[in-house]
Amino acid sequence: VQRLGFTMNTFMQDIDVLLMPMAPRAPWKVDDVTLVMPTEEFYKKAVGYSDFSAIFNATGQPAMTLPLHENAAGIPVGTHFAARYGDEKTLIRLAAQIERAAPWDKRVSPMLAQAMKARFPPLPRPTHCSRSPTCCSSATTTAGPAPS
Repeated sequence: VQRLGFTMNTFMQDIDVLLMPMAPRAPWKVDDVTLVMPTEEFYKKAVGYSDFSAIFNATGQPAMTLPLHENAAGIPVGTHFAARYGDEKTLIRLAAQIERAAPWDKRVSPMLAQAMKARFPPLPRPTHCSRSPTCCSSATTTAGPAPS
């Protein structure tokens, strides 16, 4: 592993950032892979999902994945970036610039939305609130009144 780290350090000497896909295939479905499944089954399903990230896990180089694209099913496709060893600041600056240009914080994949809806159904809206007459006004969400 150390030799790999030295090799990557030499390779990255004149490169600021590497850009690659996060994985060579679309993500698996919710609950298709779990931590309680047999190890052999997990490995069979997980093979091919870390082809581009594994090297950076081994070398300790800073790397990040950003959800910059969606496939035809609306599933986020990760774009993977890696920098020179010890150069986390370049990745953080890059992520901030990309977030300003193409915000992703409001996007939710259909798969995640379906899983969240199934696991966390909305709570009923309160019919009254004993805190104050205006407590249950427009600030009320499906989770109840806004905290005072």
